[in-house]
Amino acid sequence: MICLKNIDLDQEYIFSQEIDEDENFPRITTSFLKFPQNCEFGKILINEAEKIINHKKTNSLGGGV
Repeated sequence: MICLKNIDLDQEYIFSQEIDEDENFPRITTSFLKFPQNCEFGKILINEAEKIINHKKTNSLGGGV
């Protein structure tokens, strides 16, 4: 990642967001996340992401895509 502005990284947790076409509904994105090392929340987040990735690597018959 290349930062064009100084970012205060002293915060323990950081979640980036995108503003969709409707500016009233920002959404969290995974483009930039920060959480403490060995954080239980971080472990859960990574495990859930791996489940989604692994699930998408199989087709309806259970074989690799």
